[in-house]
Amino acid sequence: SEMCIRDSCKITAQSGFVKQISITGKGVLTDTGLTIGSSKEDVLSKYGDAAYSESIVFVSSGASVMQFNIENDLVTMITLSVS
Repeated sequence: SEMCIRDSCKITAQSGFVKQISITGKGVLTDTGLTIGSSKEDVLSKYGDAAYSESIVFVSSGASVMQFNIENDLVTMITLSVS
């Protein structure tokens, strides 16, 4: 199931457990200070070992993956997924 909080965040749950949180609006920061509108360069400087392509940066940490969607070198969405 999905639940929207304001218009800038989406929480996806499965069997009552949060599986994914997607952020599309400004005002929410990652633990490293990144937010919507941060540059791809900023993301890669914070997460130097990240896997990336032109439009997505993936950061893995244990059972979680953080995905930064990039358009015109700026972050447009941040998604945290847990397994």
